[in-house]
Amino acid sequence: MAVHKGEQLIGVKCRSFGDFGAIEMLPVNLVEVKPHKFEPEKRLYSFDGSKYFADEENISKLAEAADSAGVKIQFHLPDGDFGALLTAARKEHWPRMMNRFELFSKIVEDNGFRREATFHPPFVRLADLVFTDVARGLAEGAEFHKQVSQAVEEGRIGLKLGMENMGDPNEHSEILGYEFSHFTTLLAEAPAIGITFDTGHRRLSERLSFRELLGFLESRNQSDFIALHFHGNMGRTQFRTHEDDLHLTPDPTNVKGYQRHLQRLKEKKTPLVLEVNLDQHSVDSVRMKLEELWAAAEGRTFV
Repeated sequence: MAVHKGEQLIGVKCRSFGDFGAIEMLPVNLVEVKPHKFEPEKRLYSFDGSKYFADEENISKLAEAADSAGVKIQFHLPDGDFGALLTAARKEHWPRMMNRFELFSKIVEDNGFRREATFHPPFVRLADLVFTDVARGLAEGAEFHKQVSQAVEEGRIGLKLGMENMGDPNEHSEILGYEFSHFTTLLAEAPAIGITFDTGHRRLSERLSFRELLGFLESRNQSDFIALHFHGNMGRTQFRTHEDDLHLTPDPTNVKGYQRHLQRLKEKKTPLVLEVNLDQHSVDSVRMKLEELWAAAEGRTFV
């Protein structure tokens, strides 16, 4: 489908090759791929127990699908894969996590994909499985991200990384990134790592604000967020689980600062990912929301 021209990138997330059936009918020029969500036989990479490897055949299919749809590819890297949840809060996980950053750096370089990649801060708890406490998670995470940043600066990792803000702890999990101090600690000595701002996670956090994170970026001479993940939810419910993160089509009722984000599209041209699950929405409804976003980016009235 013909897309809008210019610097602005607006896209959707992709969790399978099947999503490209919808993507080809949408006014997008960007796709953010979640590689761990692809069907096992169509995975973009594998793990042999000690090292990650690219699946060249499936990556070629991804590149061909992107070319056919006229979109650029960037990645959202997982917390875990192949039966393991990885966290920078545990030193024994660091070699595998570093290897995965290096793998996706090579995938990006070899295929001309975008260098921008989003990842989560450290897990400290998943249900009853406690990896560590917050203080140790912050200390270990800060050291790991210092090493990642050094690898980026030295050219060993060719990614433009954005750490994503997260929602408050709930009965299901606790992932750091729900307080401003987490970012100032985790990234204190990691100048080559930026931030991805997620509007859905922001609504699930009572202790973090958009303005705080923006001010932090400015203090580090980073001009803007790596990406904006745009989606909504109804806030915390009585269940207080990860299912509160509904990934609803964003609107003024379910996104804090909705109009501000539209205004910043015009001013800053932040790459935007409409984070709705394509298999749960009609193509027409997603297309309408995307056209609204393009109108905001281009300073037009949406009718």
